[in-house]
Amino acid sequence: QTIYNVGRADFGFASADVWTGRVLLSEADYPDVEQRRQATEAILDRVRALPGVSEAGAATGIPLGGGRASVKLPGRTYATDRDYPSVHSITASPGYFEALRVPMAEGRAFDTRDSAAGAPAVIVTQSFARNHYPQGAVGQQVALATGDDQAWRTIVGVVPDLGLGQSPGDTVG
Repeated sequence: QTIYNVGRADFGFASADVWTGRVLLSEADYPDVEQRRQATEAILDRVRALPGVSEAGAATGIPLGGGRASVKLPGRTYATDRDYPSVHSITASPGYFEALRVPMAEGRAFDTRDSAAGAPAVIVTQSFARNHYPQGAVGQQVALATGDDQAWRTIVGVVPDLGLGQSPGDTVG
């Protein structure tokens, strides 16, 4: 019964008529981020050109996959690394949410304004927005708390909570 129910569950994104694949762009062949971004765009252009394809996007994971990251919010201090909010995190391209037919609850999806040359942008879930920005998340800032890229990112969109495994405060892109 549980397997039957999970198979019929609404995870908040399309699963019928959606194909996923995995591409590994090795650092030996693509040593910098810009080369990997250009290769990904070239792959997406070729996929979009295939007959019957209405949209294509790339991401470091699917909504029920991905990893965890710690984030910091402006104006807040954290006594230890464990105090930073922990979120489900994936990096996604323009077209990702459209391909999965995920509607924006607020704001917009990623687009050409969010290219490598543009201002860093992020899309969060409704739980994240409600928990951290109850007055409205779009236009607010968030940054990774650890790692090489701790630039402040502007929240440009809010999506519904995706999947059964989402915990309050999660972000998706």
